[in-house]
Amino acid sequence: MRYAFRTLILAGALMALSVPVFSVTHTASACSNPDCRTWATGIGTIDSYFSPLEVDPPTIVCDELELKGELRYYYSGCDLTFSTLDPRGNNEGFLVSVSSNGFWNNQAYDSATGSRVNIPARDLTFAEADATLTHCYGLTPSVACELVGPLTGYYGRSLSSSPLPVLVACPSDTTGKGRWANHVRLNLAVPDAGVGLIFGADALSWYGDFTVTLSEGPSIDYAHIYGCD
Repeated sequence: MRYAFRTLILAGALMALSVPVFSVTHTASACSNPDCRTWATGIGTIDSYFSPLEVDPPTIVCDELELKGELRYYYSGCDLTFSTLDPRGNNEGFLVSVSSNGFWNNQAYDSATGSRVNIPARDLTFAEADATLTHCYGLTPSVACELVGPLTGYYGRSLSSSPLPVLVACPSDTTGKGRWANHVRLNLAVPDAGVGLIFGADALSWYGDFTVTLSEGPSIDYAHIYGCD
């Protein structure tokens, strides 16, 4: 079991590391007789390991908003799709979280203050999530991988710059290196106030960032907080 807590934060592609570690043992001999020969033989070892978890950059597709005049709220949403890989093989579980800094447009300003206005991340709520096991690698045909499922108790919670848990891989007494295809749905509701006066009235392109975080380690309480058996 790994006792160090590790967290991966993805804004780009992460790859597994294969780091060589060298160790050498040897014995020496010597002679002083005429015409003798002497030699020493050493044994070197190269060890390799994988970075504990991997996630591909998320593909983000957001719904277009059809402007229909003044409304109390303007609704849209985004679908995040990404793949995750657990090459550890010990099925100790991991947590998938999403964070965001909201949306912005370089033309959206409050002229009274001279400051740029953004759609805050709190206007985004976690709607649903799912994960599909696409591969489970191992050395025997009977390998199995963790079950990854949505954290339904977090549905309806708002996003922020802090990671919000959306999926959990519950630890299991099996061995296997799994890859999953994941999907997270986020709903957007912008009130007709502040930045909403621009969002609901002007045809603009708004840009948002989303970060997927994978976490693992003994400090994660899978059973009591995330409902793992």
